[in-house]
Amino acid sequence: MREYPSIRQSRKPFKAHVFDKLDGSNLRISWDIKQGWYELATRTRTISVDHNLYSKGYQYFLEVYAQEIEKIANKSNWKRLDAFFEFHGDNSFAGRHDLSETQRVTLIDLAPNTRGLLNLVGFLELLGHLPIPAYLGEVEWNLEYAEAVRLGEVAGISFEGVVAKCETKQRMAKAKTRGVD
Repeated sequence: MREYPSIRQSRKPFKAHVFDKLDGSNLRISWDIKQGWYELATRTRTISVDHNLYSKGYQYFLEVYAQEIEKIANKSNWKRLDAFFEFHGDNSFAGRHDLSETQRVTLIDLAPNTRGLLNLVGFLELLGHLPIPAYLGEVEWNLEYAEAVRLGEVAGISFEGVVAKCETKQRMAKAKTRGVD
């Protein structure tokens, strides 16, 4: 089973594209050309699409993402893919969710044809029209920037913080706001 890579609070400098960090639970939904959407999983285990909590996210996925991602997969000649999402609601925190509120999933990455994650440019070009975390721009990721995130001085971030992705390598880092360290 493919797991989404753990993202460290690295302060090692690199040129980064920054996204708002959503606070929820990681979900993976897998597709292949023969079976269609065949598997729902958390970061560490396969679960039923009828799961008491995550079925809400799966239904949201089917309504908002499934057809469009499948169309992109077919046009790109992908035979299989793993789509990674953050499952969250307005008051989700640290993997805890309020079942009485609306839960949704937001696409955070895609891994086509078991070749690793789609490069950042491809992700934005192919999938940027779908709901993804707010893109905050390109920055020099360094200790000063991570500290500005921690202090809440970066415009556009929510409560959680940011995720930084390198354009040319599969390298990521995160910085959290002071309230969630």
